[in-house]
Amino acid sequence: MFTKCRLPETTSRAVFALIMAREPTLVAVLFALLTCAVCVHADSYVFVSLPASTSQKNTQAALITSFPSSGVLTTATGAQFMLASCSMAYSCGANTNTGQACNVFDAFNVGVPVTIAMNISNAISVSTLMNGFWYSTSGSTAGTITFAGTGGALRSYSIVPGVTIRDYFNTVGAWPNTIASSAGINVTQAFTCTYPACTGGAGTFNSLNGFQGTYNIDEQDFDLGPSFVGQMLTSVTITRSSSAVQPFLLAMSVRTRTTQPASCVAACAATVSYASSTGGVSTIPLRRAELELGGSAAIVNNALASGNPYDVNDVIVLSMIQDSTAIVSGVSFSYQYLTGPGAAALTGTFFSVSLTASCGGAGVLLYVSPELTNYSSGSYSPPMSVSVTGLNYTVTSKTAIQIRFTNGQRNVSLLLPMTMTLQWSLPSTSTTTITTTTTSTSTTSTTTTSTTTSTTTTTTRTTTTRTTTSGAPQFTQYTYVNIPATDNIQTGLLSTFPATGVFTTSVGTPFLMSSCVTAFTCGPNGNAACNFYDTFPTLSEVTITVNVPNAVSVSTLMNAYYPVNGAYLAVITFTGTGGATISYLLVIGQTVRDFYGSSTWGNTISPVAGVNVSQVFSCTAPTNCLGAGGSFNVQTGNAGTYHIDEQDFSLGPSFIGQTLTSIGITNQGSNGMTPILLGMTVKSVTSSPALSTMCTGACGVSTVGASASGTAVQATATSVQTTGNAAVVANGAAMNIRSGNANDVTSSSATLQTYVQDSAAMVTGIHFSYQYVTGFGAAGTHVGANFTVSLLDPCSGQGTVVYASPELTNYSFDTCNTCYSPTVPVSVTGLMLTVRTRTAIQLTFYNNNRNVQLLLPMTFTLFWNSSTSTTTISTATSTSTTTTTIAATVATSPTTATTTTTTT
Repeated sequence: MFTKCRLPETTSRAVFALIMAREPTLVAVLFALLTCAVCVHADSYVFVSLPASTSQKNTQAALITSFPSSGVLTTATGAQFMLASCSMAYSCGANTNTGQACNVFDAFNVGVPVTIAMNISNAISVSTLMNGFWYSTSGSTAGTITFAGTGGALRSYSIVPGVTIRDYFNTVGAWPNTIASSAGINVTQAFTCTYPACTGGAGTFNSLNGFQGTYNIDEQDFDLGPSFVGQMLTSVTITRSSSAVQPFLLAMSVRTRTTQPASCVAACAATVSYASSTGGVSTIPLRRAELELGGSAAIVNNALASGNPYDVNDVIVLSMIQDSTAIVSGVSFSYQYLTGPGAAALTGTFFSVSLTASCGGAGVLLYVSPELTNYSSGSYSPPMSVSVTGLNYTVTSKTAIQIRFTNGQRNVSLLLPMTMTLQWSLPSTSTTTITTTTTSTSTTSTTTTSTTTSTTTTTTRTTTTRTTTSGAPQFTQYTYVNIPATDNIQTGLLSTFPATGVFTTSVGTPFLMSSCVTAFTCGPNGNAACNFYDTFPTLSEVTITVNVPNAVSVSTLMNAYYPVNGAYLAVITFTGTGGATISYLLVIGQTVRDFYGSSTWGNTISPVAGVNVSQVFSCTAPTNCLGAGGSFNVQTGNAGTYHIDEQDFSLGPSFIGQTLTSIGITNQGSNGMTPILLGMTVKSVTSSPALSTMCTGACGVSTVGASASGTAVQATATSVQTTGNAAVVANGAAMNIRSGNANDVTSSSATLQTYVQDSAAMVTGIHFSYQYVTGFGAAGTHVGANFTVSLLDPCSGQGTVVYASPELTNYSFDTCNTCYSPTVPVSVTGLMLTVRTRTAIQLTFYNNNRNVQLLLPMTFTLFWNSSTSTTTISTATSTSTTTTTIAATVATSPTTATTTTTTT
């Protein structure tokens, strides 16, 4: 990662004049320019996987012995290449298969394009390590390289021997051995060595007995040009055009550039003035010339227009604030708006106002408007007054006001000018630095006093905590990520590692264990819960899709099988919206180690830049656990120490204000070396309590919301998840939910894997019916089983019981296993339950001396948005009618209800 500085021409001239005049303030100006160097843009390299080659060559065995075989190679130009990161097989070598990495691609056939697909935003150039074998005379064309992108972006270059590329062996007179840069292509030598410091494979394709002399590997940097600005690079295609020319490719990287807002550039080169915070307030006008517009936002008819439908656009106020001692205690402003044309039913726009560090970094959210849909006839709304107090926010660095528009099917315009008024906590001693890039006259500020709307800071979720950063309220949210599962921890790894519930580590990170087990086919005997992942394919990315806004770090529980100390185990890549991405290389002995404490394999951990590593679980076999070291079976594994480690990966500044969308892990190991993943959690920090669920991924097959005709959720043999001794079993030709065994001391449950969730509507009723048979005894004998139906949070287990069955003793399974009861219809009305987070329908069984089996499928229909204040449950069979009335309950408060039953 490196940065460069770009300054306006007028600023450059001013600096030159200061130098010529030996101006005393030059030092301060140069310091400002150095600050600018970290503001404008940051460049980074995305490593590209090469296709598999059919030639079966290994760089070190067939070409040059001393060329780096792994890791990141940084060349003299600053380009970065990941070497041997994309080997598709380990059956290569020199002229014969020797079990080494296939890391040379030379399968370029004449006239046959080789296309490498990718999906990289903000690309500005592509770098290759490319040379050739047996080249014809200089100047002939070896082929072409073509870059394609979205929006019709296209760029193509000729590959010319003696210019773009050359023979990798520096012969005299035989083959082309010069390189030169040309329009759009910078060509440099990236690596060189001479016998006896190295040996090469020229003439033999065996580096142990090839020609003696000098060997070179060259770098080509291809500029993508202006057509790729704002587009995404989607493919690179290389086409060989001559049988006398055989190119080969060792690595490829794409250089990307993330540009900071123009306000960063302005903040570095701007005029600085000082203003007294008279009366403890500062005013910042929002006028046409002082707004930096992003996306499709625009100034139209003295109004700030939010842009096109469905766009998300940022606007930065170029008059910034800064104070070394005083802190911002409040902000007030007012606005008038006009919405774009459209029917009232179309979704509107809302906007937020934040204080944000001008060149990136954490900020504080001040205000989020309601959805704006009115006043579309040409007349602006009345003034809407906003007052935010109690901020206690420091602004020791240049800080900008940011307005973010989130457009629905319509847009909005804010009438200009607007005035932001800032209150300070030290009015008698503080001074305020106001940085502006425009010349403006003073504006009289108008402060509108209004009632402050309070924000509740108490959360109802144990994994949401409030902290204070720079005086601003911050809420830490942990989102549990459901990982794929191919093995069982307790039988195939460690017998005493937690199997269920939330496991909170010694560093305070919670992991939800076995939250989404859907199969019981794992472990040595093939009958245990599948609850961790250990089958990462070699050199193929396993991608886990997430959707977590404001993410700051990702934590994993990860160790390895057969890890060789110092080897590269895997690459983990985090991708987000807005081009945000960051990757980490997992190195044995640093970020990851063997789960078994053997001296044979890598068994140390230590933090590295961006990654904190901690041991969070340890036990000794057979003293207090059983381990599977050496056998993959805890019953036959080695004695000794076992451990599980946590890795905390920082997402860095590129994810600020973005949403984490995917996590990819690419196994780089060989000879059985592979990662093992037990859990994953995403940490996010927001300025308000999170309302969304903390469970992501495949816990629920789907999520459904409110429907005017009712929302139907069906329980089938494949759509319920059971706990305890409950299970889905066959009974004749039908499938049943079996509640477990007689005399079970703990309850068992069955949870429907289609969840319900709606941000606005409330559940007012639920209808379903059931048929059953009872086990372990004749009809009417013993203490029978019963069950409840609840709407609950699948992560915390908290919710509301909406139905409790009577004791079930009739329709004996022992007498006739398929003679089910008549249909028992249930109608629950008058509920007022919120389901803003994912909410599951769960059946909980209490068996007593018997058990019960419910006939599948069952259909639960939810009804929405009623104002009934009591709950009536009607249950009827062909022989009796039972009416039960309980008090209405609130979804987030588990309630024990007193039930009165009248039977007629």
